This record gives sequence, structure tokens and C-alpha cells, in this order.
Amino acid sequence: MPQPPSPATISDLLDSLQDSFAWQVRADEYELTDTWERSRSGSLFYRLVGTPVGPEVIVKIVGGWKPGTPERMFRAMIELDDLITSAVIDGAHGVRPLAWSDDPPLVVMPYVDGSDLVSIIRQPDDEAWRNGNLMRWMEKAGAILAAYHQVAALGWQENIQAASAEVRDLASKLRVKPKVVEEILTLADWRTRSKRRYGDYGPGNLQGAPDGTVYLLDPPEESQTSIIHRDISNFLFETRRQLAGRGFTPSAPVKGRFPEFRERFLGGYAQASPGLVFGPPDEAFLALFEVKRAAAMALKRFPRRPGDSVWFARLAMRRRRDLSRAVTAARLS
Repeated sequence: MPQPPSPATISDLLDSLQDSFAWQVRADEYELTDTWERSRSGSLFYRLVGTPVGPEVIVKIVGGWKPGTPERMFRAMIELDDLITSAVIDGAHGVRPLAWSDDPPLVVMPYVDGSDLVSIIRQPDDEAWRNGNLMRWMEKAGAILAAYHQVAALGWQENIQAASAEVRDLASKLRVKPKVVEEILTLADWRTRSKRRYGDYGPGNLQGAPDGTVYLLDPPEESQTSIIHRDISNFLFETRRQLAGRGFTPSAPVKGRFPEFRERFLGGYAQASPGLVFGPPDEAFLALFEVKRAAAMALKRFPRRPGDSVWFARLAMRRRRDLSRAVTAARLS
């Protein structure tokens, strides 16, 4: 990983990029007020404020970014903000970037107050739990994902077969009979449920502000086509494991709340998807993808974190049983 640029270098760069900013007041210089790192993604963040009364910004740097990546990320963030705005989801926004640079590789964003939903989910004494914001954010998270799915990915027609192929491959590995898989795909009308894929959509991508606004961060640079359950199950899986205290950093579990989180998220998604009704085939696909995630995490955490490994393995087995039940219900429906 290349050495990150110094705060002084960043300040000089921001000064040169100010013509790209939509600010009323130019800053004479920028002062570093905070810095943090997300070791999992390799992202480094600088928080700087312009002096004497200039703007407050966040600078995101990702190790390994190649030339062209910052601009693609910049444009993806603009597209995401436009998409959420056009969907008219009350109190939901993207973070509209201000500028980008290839040397050093970074994206500049306005500072947005708040905490990521992973941190809030882990702390049931947080104000967002008490005032109802967290559950409202779950609904909005579902609606945002539904809005994202409505925009066709480039090459959608060419890639749509890959969506069903992924389901068939997963089902085969879990020993679901091919004939049964075809029945469930037909019952679910998989073509209408094949959409633009977000990829890594989870509570860590969302930031809740004290005023009740929720912001979606970190859009993918490019999108492929998958069945919608891939993104939905990823969000539910990440929410489930954070509540269980099995995140990247262990925490005390918050018991008994996942069903409500799930209901709010799926309700928000369905409400923003005209004509969509979740049924047994959808439950089968959600279980299918969650088994995949849970089994992968069980292997990843073993042997370094055996407690986590056992928890994920048990979840995989439980969701495999749910898959069988959902398949049966779908065939009887």
C-alpha cells in the first residue's frame, strides 16, 4: 500500500481544487481536525476545515486506487445522489462529492454529521433507538435499494442470464434438485426480479444524522445484473450479524430485535417497488444467499475466532432448513 499523502499535501491540493467546489466562501487554507481508517476496506479519511470560515470536508483515500478510479467513484456518487433525489425518499440522500484527484488518488466530499448504522445498531442506548430513527432508517434503506434496482445496469440484456445461472449454481451446491430450482425460478418470475446489483449494500454504507436524515455512501463504480435477493440478503445478513455482536469488531449482542429490522427493511423495499409482493419463492432465494454468506464467514473466522465460526456455521444450517421449508411452501403455493 502506498504511503498516504500528508495533511499539508492534502491542504495544498484542496486549495488548488477549490474552483471545483460549490462553496460561497473560499478558504485560505485547510486544517486537519480528525483522521480515521477503515482497515477492512483500506480506506483512509481526513476531516479538514477551511480557515478562516471556509467549508468542512472529508477526503477519502483508498490504497491501491489506480488512475481513473477516483473519477469513476466521483461520478458514481453524483449518479447515486441524483437517483435518490429523483426517487423522492423523504429524509434520504446521497453524499454529493466536491472534487477528485488522480495524484494523489482521492475524492473530496462535504462533511456530513452522524454515525454509520453499524455503530448505532451495536449501541441500543443510542438516541436513534429511542426516538425511532433507526427503524425509520431501516425502511428508507429498503426504499433506497429498491430505487437503485430500478435503474438498469449497462449490458442488462446481455447479463440477465448470469442472474439465474448464479442461483442455479448456488442451489446445486446446496443439493437442491435442478427441477425444483427451475420451478422456484418460474414461480418467482426471476426475470422481473433481476436488477442492477449494488454488491456490498449493508448498514455500514449508511450514515444516520441526528436530524433524522440518512445518507448512502460508497456506491459501486460499476454494476452488474443479479437477482434482487442477492443485495437484499446481504443487507439482512450484515444487520443480523451486527445485532449478534459478530461484526468486524466484536460487541455485546442485542437480542430479539432482528425480526423487526427485517420487517421494516423488506417493507420499505416492497413499498418502493410497485407490484412487488414477497412470497415463498423470495424467501427461498433470500435463504439461499444467506446460507452462502454464513458458510463463507464460518470458514473465514476459523480458527482465529472459533466462537464466531461456530455462530456462522449454525446460522448457515438454520437458514438451510429455512430454504427447504420455503421451497416446499413455494411449490404448494
